[in-house]
Amino acid sequence: MDASSCRKWVRPASVPFPTVWRRSTGRTKMEDGKLPKFRIQDLPEELEEELLDLMCNVFLRDEQICARCRVYEDPVSLKEFREEWREIINQKMTLVAVVDEDGAAKPRIAGANILGVTLITDPPNDGNKYKGKAVRETWKFINWALEPVDVFKTYGVDEYMSALGLLVVPEFRGQGLSVELLKARFPLAKAVGLKATMTFFSPAAAQAASLKAGMELLHEVLYEDYKKDGEVVFPNMKNKAFRVMGARIT
Repeated sequence: MDASSCRKWVRPASVPFPTVWRRSTGRTKMEDGKLPKFRIQDLPEELEEELLDLMCNVFLRDEQICARCRVYEDPVSLKEFREEWREIINQKMTLVAVVDEDGAAKPRIAGANILGVTLITDPPNDGNKYKGKAVRETWKFINWALEPVDVFKTYGVDEYMSALGLLVVPEFRGQGLSVELLKARFPLAKAVGLKATMTFFSPAAAQAASLKAGMELLHEVLYEDYKKDGEVVFPNMKNKAFRVMGARIT
């Protein structure tokens, strides 16, 4: 193993942390009769555990592949997903949307995007490192869907911004936060010197949000084409396709 294969990405010290990358105003009035305002910023340490709880309790139940694999019912898989997210968060690239309100004792999380950096020297995640059956099944599908995609070649880079989970808290859905979180990737990526980003989505709403945010379709697979022993693994999905999206950062 050469030294380059051991290289770990580190956020440049010249980029202040935490930084607010974007601000937005919601579309629908809340119970107080006002439109909510949000700031999208780097995830501060004091909100990490709260976000991990939300990812485990909300995201894993809502995201279609994770839900079909019943990750939330498998304690081992649940723990491994949490550990994976924690490791990514340690790269200090994850974005959180918090309610921008005066006098709040603690910021309220409205949404988040778990972001990290993938290097060309990183070993592929084939799913075999996990002990939980549900998380292994989830990654088996993801790897099947991602197999034709080569982000490094597509964008001519040796590192890119990657993602593992886009969340909007139910109370704040319909406020346009998915688009705002995805748009906030661009100034963050540019600030730390990244030239490309890639992500993948199962929900149609998230796929549409990524297009609105300026991303392009890299690859699409139909759920009906993913089979085991001749049987469709995920029948009757809410939408027909799983999409891999990307963008060049300029």
